[in-house]
Formats: sequence, structure tokens, C-alpha cells
Amino acid sequence: WFVWQLPVFTTQRQLEVVPPGPDSWGPLPRVRLTEGARAESVTFGALGYADAAVSSYRVFARLKRDGVVPVACRLQVCLPTPLAPISAFVVPEHRALLEPVYEEQVLAELAFILREVPHDQLAIQWDTNFELGMLEGVYPVWFGEVKGGILERLLRISRHVPPDVPLGYHLCYGDVQHRHFKEPADAGRLVELANGLAELTGGRLEARFARLFVKLADQMGRTERGGTFIPLALSRQELADMTGTTIETCIRIMTRWGKEGIVRTEKDGFVVVSRRDLDSIASE
Repeated sequence: WFVWQLPVFTTQRQLEVVPPGPDSWGPLPRVRLTEGARAESVTFGALGYADAAVSSYRVFARLKRDGVVPVACRLQVCLPTPLAPISAFVVPEHRALLEPVYEEQVLAELAFILREVPHDQLAIQWDTNFELGMLEGVYPVWFGEVKGGILERLLRISRHVPPDVPLGYHLCYGDVQHRHFKEPADAGRLVELANGLAELTGGRLEARFARLFVKLADQMGRTERGGTFIPLALSRQELADMTGTTIETCIRIMTRWGKEGIVRTEKDGFVVVSRRDLDSIASE
């Protein structure tokens, strides 16, 4: 996951290695800025995630070409959020200083993946283990309001994933020695974080649906039934798969669009009732 990132930190000349502290994540050493060093002088090189993703895509593409992997499958690249290695490997007093530097390199790796892997073959997932630990009070926080700080960070890095690449979040309580870092009383924290993300990124998902229907309308639409008829009967699950979202989200969007007179679902296809509204949503 990210333990192999430790050498990325310990080999930096501007960082010195110190023993683990009482609040450390596991019995691993940590780093701190050397005396007089500035965070902006730290330059992280290749982290390894981009190289691994591109190498994996070559294997994935070959297996798909040979019929081993189904045509509809995408390569899902899972990345730890920058918050996780910073929390695990940096002393508390220097986390706020080094977080933006490391985050910049994570986003550079993401950009490389997006350049090298075709978007119609790719999906991205942010792994959010430490975020749940912070919400549960297990891991210390170096920023103000916990939930707000976590959501702001997730939204900030998620903006770098373009709309045509499905994006997901792995909400996780860890699996060290096959145990959670804390056994949750219920799924409340998971729901809280998921709802917060949905509220902040809901427009993005809706835009993804809109772009799909714009494309279908342009490719096969016929002017009839009070709008542009798309003669393609797709189930809610098929629509969810095509847009990289859940069936629940699909049902919610399509139901609302039907009520608002944007896209109407019929037995043998769909009718784009308001192309103007659909184009507006697609451009968001």
C-alpha cells in the first residue's frame, strides 16, 4: 500500500531519520526536517506508483487483447492519499510543512498515469484509511476541523481526475494482521464521509451521465416522441457501469431527470426532452 514509501522519505538529504514516537504508526522510524532546512527545498523523486500503473496497464492491455480480460473492464489504479504517508512517516510538528510537497509529487504521478493510460481504460481510487482513523480519534490530526479538513483534502486531489475517468474512494478501517485499527460501533463514520463526498462531488457524477447521453443522442438519436429518442434500452445497472458509479446514484439521477423533463426513460430507450439542460449539465 504505502509502507514502501518510507525510503522515499529517509533518503532525502533535507530530512533526518528519528526513532518512532509513542503515537507512531507501527514500529517504524520517522523523519523530520534537518536543522535549518526548509520544506520547499525537499524534492521528492519518482514515488513508484506511476511506474507500477503503466507497467500494469501493458499487461492489462495484452490480456484484454487476448480475450482473457473482458472488453468492458477498466484498469483500476489505487493510490493512497498524500495524508497517509505523511501521517505515518513524518513527525507531528513537520507534517503541515511537508504535506503540500509530497502531495505535489503524488499529483505529478497521477498526471503521468493519466497521460500514459487511455482514459476509457482507466479508473482511479483514493484509499482513505488514515482519514477514517482520524475521524475515529485513533490518529492525530495537524489541521483544524477534522471532517472539514479531510473532505477538503479529498476534494482537492480529486479535482485532478478528469470527468471521463471513473473515480472512487476506498473507505477503510485497515487490515494490519487481519484486524481493524478500531472495530467501529456501526457504519456511521463511513456513511458520514461518503455523504460528505457525495455532496461535494455530486455535480461531477451528474455531468458524467449528461456527457454519456449527449454522446448517445449525437450518435443515434432521432427526432421523435417530443425530443431526441435514443433507441437503446439500457438497465440502471448498465448505465451505472458505463459511468463508473453505483446503481443507487444512477437511479437517483435518472429519476430526478425524468421529473424535471431532462431525460425520460422509456421501455425501448430514452428521450432527451431538454437538450439545452443536458448540455448545460455536461459542461459542468
